[in-house]
Amino acid sequence: MKGTLDITRRVFRWRAIVFATTWVAYASFYLTRKNYSVAQPAFMEEYGWTRQDVGLIVTAYLTAYAIGQFGNGVLADRLGSRRMLALGFALTVTMSVALGMVGAVAAMAVLYGINGYAQSTGWPSVTRAMANWFPVAVRGRVMGWWGTNYPVGDAAATALAAFVLAAWGWRAAFWLPAVAAAVIGVVVVLLLRDRPEDVGLPGGDGDTGGADAEIPDESPGAGQGAAVALPLRVVLGDVRVWTLAGAYFCLKFVRYTFIFWIGIWFVEEHGFSVAEAGMLQVAFPLAGVAGTVFSGWLSDRFFDARRAPVAVGMLVGLMIALFVFLGLPGDGLLLAIGMGAIGFLLYGPDMLVAGTAAMDFGSRHAAATVAGFVNGSGSVGAALSGVVVAAVADAWGWSAVFYLLMAMAIACAAVMATLWNARGDDAPPSAFSRARQ
Repeated sequence: MKGTLDITRRVFRWRAIVFATTWVAYASFYLTRKNYSVAQPAFMEEYGWTRQDVGLIVTAYLTAYAIGQFGNGVLADRLGSRRMLALGFALTVTMSVALGMVGAVAAMAVLYGINGYAQSTGWPSVTRAMANWFPVAVRGRVMGWWGTNYPVGDAAATALAAFVLAAWGWRAAFWLPAVAAAVIGVVVVLLLRDRPEDVGLPGGDGDTGGADAEIPDESPGAGQGAAVALPLRVVLGDVRVWTLAGAYFCLKFVRYTFIFWIGIWFVEEHGFSVAEAGMLQVAFPLAGVAGTVFSGWLSDRFFDARRAPVAVGMLVGLMIALFVFLGLPGDGLLLAIGMGAIGFLLYGPDMLVAGTAAMDFGSRHAAATVAGFVNGSGSVGAALSGVVVAAVADAWGWSAVFYLLMAMAIACAAVMATLWNARGDDAPPSAFSRARQ
């Protein structure tokens, strides 16, 4: 009895450590990601670059990010979260410093592309650690709170970059966040542990271990081919994973259009300064914090760990919010409220699709591979936003861009609706199943 109590306490303590370190790790990746979009209007003005020029840079980043997601998911399942995060932090910090030193489109495209690969190590690595430590029965609620990492990271990184840019210029907006990310990266790698087994705790489902009972042998002597083939079979053989990938293609197109283009829209359409446009963007991820918490809680509390019903409802609301936002006058307060509404309705389904549902269907042995595949597929859509938005805005104006985003939101809702009753394979019996028994 005493031994069981001691194990339970240790599990609770280590889950708290893993939750905190992975949360901080992924939030910190935004320090060397979002500073680019804040600085973008400033160096466009300084060098006279066009939308097509910066569209090329954004596409280089997102293409490398997408390619990296597909490969790094498999690597994270094989090498572990700590090693992948160490690589990612070292590379993204280096690229952010270098970006503040260049002034040519080609050079910035190459460096930001390499940064895209570095950034792609983050999501598969942290989701793998979370899947190892938290069982599916509580994953919606836990991931709802944990999923606040990227809207909070987005908001904090945006505010920091906007402040630094206003005080010291756009080059400093690349350098100072890189210093902060370097310090945080070292702390995260020192504290994080990949699996319960790494600290002498039992694996498997339940209150005293990891998430799933059936996992492959991950010891050093385990077969290399099997360790890679099993996660790939989970991805390639599960139609639910492909469906999530298709949905996230549409959803991430919308999110990254806001991340990389909304600042330019504020400047061009409403005449805000670059610093003002940067601060207006903060409302988007801040409200997204509430959206991720709400969506995870709702899917566990009322839908028996089914993620699709909540995602579909919020996506329909997102389409309506985009339509209303387009018609708002150029009042800063109203636009900030509109950004908040869109962030709330977008980040909730974003977390459910790319995080919680991907972990549900991937389980412990393939969580990083599935998360990487879904996020990589979404990043293909995000990469297309770099050139498509520029082309649409040049040809038909910004209104056409917003109508395209509305269509993407509805397409995502339609795809997710096909998973209405889907739950993780290792989920406990649903209320309906228990009633029938």
